[in-house]
Amino acid sequence: MNRSTATSDPSLDVPATLELIAFWYNADPAIMHVGLCGAGEVGAKRAVGRMGDGDVGPYDAGRSFIASKVQLMDGITHMADSQENKYQTQCPRCDGKRSCDVLGEHEHNWDWTDGIHSQYGTDHHRLLRCRGCETIFYLLEQTNSEDWDGRYDPETGEEEIYLPVRATTFPTPDQPDTKPDWIWQLREVDVNLSTVMDEVYKACDHGLYVLAATGLRTAFDRATEVLRIDPALTFGEKLQELAKVGAVGEKEASSLEVLVNAGSAAAHRSWRPERGDLGILRAALEQFLYRSFVLKSTAEISARIPPKPKRAKTATP
Repeated sequence: MNRSTATSDPSLDVPATLELIAFWYNADPAIMHVGLCGAGEVGAKRAVGRMGDGDVGPYDAGRSFIASKVQLMDGITHMADSQENKYQTQCPRCDGKRSCDVLGEHEHNWDWTDGIHSQYGTDHHRLLRCRGCETIFYLLEQTNSEDWDGRYDPETGEEEIYLPVRATTFPTPDQPDTKPDWIWQLREVDVNLSTVMDEVYKACDHGLYVLAATGLRTAFDRATEVLRIDPALTFGEKLQELAKVGAVGEKEASSLEVLVNAGSAAAHRSWRPERGDLGILRAALEQFLYRSFVLKSTAEISARIPPKPKRAKTATP
């Protein structure tokens, strides 16, 4: 059933229908009229349009409590300001909620019924640009009639049912203890290297340590290719070449060798590193990548340092 068809039915007797729904949920019809969807008669029509003969209420599913008020979210409540064209949400790069420019959005209201049971929800798609870091990302906010919860109204103290908004962001928000902020700059260096590192962090966040260890080895392999090391060489030979050109020191080469061996063991011998071990291996690669691609060389900084002023010559008497 198309939800828009149900909402535009002019023959729907809203007051009578509200009394029927109020009886169903043991609530006051006056409260239902205002609180059912937060949108008056239009909201009531939408709610009734989702309910067919033989439909079952949430309490028939084994819920033990009786709510005195039913409040269903009609779409997404935190809409963007149409005048300023902005929306506040969690930025995947910044730490916390940020105001974002809405580059595009689309709301899809859907419902389904087989004549006995029904289900409905809202999918709100947005393409956003953070006003802080200017990162462009995708946000999907969804509600589903099967995903509902109970809460107390902060003003009346009454119990009510609502549909929580579930948000999905791409790229996913950074975990504070994993991805360093400078890792975003790798995309300007090499897209493939940046993509591999993104997947490594995602694997770490979800406890997929075998995949993360393998990804670290792949990221190192790609980094050496970006540094113009012959990709046909073995990992050991690549480390030797890096040492020859001064890209790594003796201790760093030793750490990277352990990283490569760990990735090979994970890929070929199903070895699973512990979380702490993976953190050490990841730190070794991060130091190599940061110094190789992000950190400005001391020679470049030296060229911008103003020279020391010369002393004025004093005339001898």
